[in-house]
Amino acid sequence: MSRYTEQGLRDIFFDALDFFNEALDSGITRDNTVLAFFTPENGLDVYEQFCRERFPKNLDEDYEAEGYFQSFAAQAFVGKGRYGVMMCADIDFRLPELHRVFLHEISHLACYLSHAWNGEENAAGAVFLDFRADAGLGDFNTLIYGHRMRNGTMFGCLKHYMDAAFWQENPSVTIANEDGTWQYDIYAAYEVGLTAKTYQQEFSSPEEKQDFIQYGLGRSVIDMGIMPTPEDTIITLSTCSGSGRNTRWVVQAVQSL
Repeated sequence: MSRYTEQGLRDIFFDALDFFNEALDSGITRDNTVLAFFTPENGLDVYEQFCRERFPKNLDEDYEAEGYFQSFAAQAFVGKGRYGVMMCADIDFRLPELHRVFLHEISHLACYLSHAWNGEENAAGAVFLDFRADAGLGDFNTLIYGHRMRNGTMFGCLKHYMDAAFWQENPSVTIANEDGTWQYDIYAAYEVGLTAKTYQQEFSSPEEKQDFIQYGLGRSVIDMGIMPTPEDTIITLSTCSGSGRNTRWVVQAVQSL
């Protein structure tokens, strides 16, 4: 039996959209967004009908490839003046993980790809905090999402942290807003699943925080020689992995200034 009904998934998706629009009035609404539900068995038929009726350009995608409908939990579609998301009807993620999946797909929709954080038009778009995060970056682990843009903007450069030479030339992240400027030293970079410990935001003890740190260090593809402590604050930058919709590429950094 599925964890959620289709109506339950619909309600959770639009709750996530409301959270998104509290931070950025995107123009994506309940009225101009359509949802479709599929299973791995009927995914091909649902996809073709959904696209023929609303998003014909997506019929050019390689959706007939073997395993395509096992490779994602949700997928965003953009048409002229309308938005859509196909989601797996038998998705079994916990609620926080499901929110994260839906927010990721919402961020793929048209307005977010063409507007900056302040709502002004910008082809490079913007990055955004997890809806549960402290806006002042005071959490032990602050999650920040951005697109893997082909032109290198937003989080398009994060994939280069597979290469130690790139990290040596770009060892830190700087965040600036109206309240100040912070610097974070990168200590881990790796590919991870959507439900991984990487996305944890609530911690009950220093030991739990230390386990979180070790989780990232143990999976990092390069050794930066930096060891955060439970007293530090960390940012986790998350983007598409390029390996499918059920994994993400993350870069983690610890505050130094």
